[in-house]
Order: sequence, then C-alpha cells, then structure tokens
Amino acid sequence: MTNNPQEKTASWAVITMLAAAQFIMVLDTTVMNVSITQVAADLNTTVVGLQTAITMYTLVMAAFMLLGGKLGDRWGAKRAYMVGLLVYGAGSLTTALSPTLAVLLVGWSFVEGFGAILVIPAIAALTAATYSGRQRALAYGILGGVSGASAALGPLIGGWVTANYTWRIVFAGETVVVLTLMLFLRLIPTTPGRQGKLDTTGAVLSAAGLGMAVFGILRSSQWGWIAPSASAPFTPLGLSPVFWLITVGLVLLGFFMRHEQALIAAEKEPLLDVRLLQIPPLRAGLTTLLCQQFIIMSTFFVLPLYLQTVLGYDSLETGIILLPLSTSLFIFALGGARLSARYAPRRIVLAGLLAMLSGEVLLIGFTGPNLRSAGFAVALVLVGAGLGLLASQLGNVIMSSVPAQRGSEAGGLQGTAQNLGPRWARRSLARS
Repeated sequence: MTNNPQEKTASWAVITMLAAAQFIMVLDTTVMNVSITQVAADLNTTVVGLQTAITMYTLVMAAFMLLGGKLGDRWGAKRAYMVGLLVYGAGSLTTALSPTLAVLLVGWSFVEGFGAILVIPAIAALTAATYSGRQRALAYGILGGVSGASAALGPLIGGWVTANYTWRIVFAGETVVVLTLMLFLRLIPTTPGRQGKLDTTGAVLSAAGLGMAVFGILRSSQWGWIAPSASAPFTPLGLSPVFWLITVGLVLLGFFMRHEQALIAAEKEPLLDVRLLQIPPLRAGLTTLLCQQFIIMSTFFVLPLYLQTVLGYDSLETGIILLPLSTSLFIFALGGARLSARYAPRRIVLAGLLAMLSGEVLLIGFTGPNLRSAGFAVALVLVGAGLGLLASQLGNVIMSSVPAQRGSEAGGLQGTAQNLGPRWARRSLARS
C-alpha cells in the first residue's frame, strides 16, 4: 500500500465540489426509474422504449469506464473532470429539452453516459491527489455517504418533482449544478497527465467484453439465464441468448487480459495495468465494493416495491419511511472515516458487515402485511450504519493501494465495480 508519508492539509471546498458531482451521477438512474411512466407519456413513447434508454445508459457506463479512467490518466484527472462535466452538462440539458425518445437516447444514454465515464474515475483520482492521511479517509467517507444518500433520496426527489412538476426539472437542475461547478474549477489542483499511445485494441476488447456481459445480465429477466423464455429472439443450441452473451463477453475479457499482459511484457503502455489487480488491498476493496453496491441497490429496489405495492404508500411517503436508512448511512460514513485514525479498515469493514447483516435479518422479520414502524426503522438504521461504515473505508483502501500516477486507472476500476453491482442487483431482483 502506498500512502503519502507527509500528511497535507487541503481545503474542504474541493471535496464539496466532487461530492456534488458524485451526487448527480448517482441520482440520474434512480430519477429515471421512478419517472418512467410520465416520461413515456410526455414523449409519446412506450415504457419499453424508456427501458431501452436505461439499458443503453447502463451499457455505456459499464463498457467504457476503464477507457474513461485511462483518458484521465492521459489528460490528467482535472482535465478529464472538466471535459466530462461539460459533456455531462450538455447531455443533461439535451435530456431536459428532449421532444422525442430518439433525442433522449442521444442526450441521456450516450452524451451523459460518456460524460460520466470521465467524471467518476476523475473524482476518485482528484480526491487522492488533494488529500492525505485523515483528511483523505474523511473525504472518501463523504463521497461514500453522498453516493448512498443519493441512491436513497433519488426516488424521493424524482417522485416528488415528477408528481408536482415535471421530470425535466431534475435534468435541468443537473445542468445548473454542472455550470456552478465549472465556476469553481480553479480550486481543484492541477494533476499531470502522461504521454503515450492509447491502447485501442484493449479499449475495444474491454468495451466489447463488458458490454456483452452486462447486456446479457440486463436481458436475463426477459430472456432467461440458461433456459430460454418465449420472448428470446434466438436460442442457439437450445440455450438462452443471455448464456451466450455472458460467455462471449467473458471470453473477450480473457483476450483483453492476455493482450494487456503482452503489452506489459513488451514494455508498452496498456489500457489497464493488470498488475494492479494483484495488489491484495485493491482486489479486496473492489470485491467488497461490488458486493456493497449490490446490497445497496437490492435494498433500494425491494423496499420501495414493498412499501408501495403491498402497503400502498405513494413515492413521497415511501421516501420519508426510508429516511432513517439514508440518514444513518451518511452519518456512519462520516463517523467511520473518523474512526480510521483509531482502528484498522478491516475492523471497521467487519463491523459494517455485521451491522448490515443484522439489519437485513431484522428487515425480513419486520416485513409483513402491516408495517411495524419501530422495528422496521431500527432495521433500516442498522442497514444504513453498515453500509455507511463500508462506504467510509473502501474508496480510501482502493485508491491508497496504488501509486499516485495510477490513480485514474484505479478510479476506472472503482467506477466499474460501482456500476456493475447495481446492474446485477436490478436484473437479479427483476427476474425473481
């Protein structure tokens, strides 16, 4: 693990800006999910058409995150952050003004998606470049808490705005946030880039492999995992297209790994230095982050369905009931970061896992035809506390495990894990 031996004190204005950017990145998908019926009616399209837009946004994020991290490595994290914000803001404005589904597909699924693949790795790299020691731990705790709070508050914000005004306000608001952040770019430290030829073959292999595997996961609820459903468009050898998409995707990722290893052996610059994956803290951090994101999105997928479908609450009431979870998550993300000065990350993560397990077990016990509010609230607090403690540690563990010059690549890996967990969660739960 490579930590900066000299702890430096930096302004909290930087993490405020990065946290605001993180908030709108996470907010985007949750808002579209709760607004889908009104968006479809407004654009004179179908729910299936909107689900296609969500799928394409997901594919762009999952397939090109490694490329976004590498571009940040080439350009410097600050430049990648600036360019990504401009692209993202243009996409948000296009989405807000979309007259048709086709325009929304371009603005949201592609333009915003490509902006996000630059911004998300840059946020992680800029945090590592700006802060060190206790400040860095707290900064990553803030980012983790903001991500969890955004995932929890997204349905509440989206539901309230959609019910009282229009979904377009959310995307217009994101544009305003982007413009505001651009006014304060001078506060963000300049980070040097590295010259070199971009590994286009690796970029194609990684994008194709991740894209096919994620597309297969996204279609599993419609086409089946192995045994094909009636809606499957083709069934090679009697198997679901999902099986073949994931299989081919994994094969392409295998070719990608071999290609990257060959470039390293030839002393050329790869898209991803796969030797990073041999660093135990980095590998453990990415694995735990993937699981954490799966749990967050699974919980935020199931609980609103239970509260609205079984108990009949509207979106605003649902958001209010879930507030103990999001509040606890944010508080414990900050508290966990402060505990880093006294306890090892492993102990804090273990405490988070135990709290989360206890909360999930209690949720099962208190989920029924009638809401037992006190016990349900305690369960939500425990789940939030566990997720917050995990969020307070994982970003710091991942980014502190690599040399500073590999920060953008590690940020790309972190962004990939952050996005793969939620996609798998939604498809698995939709299938069940």
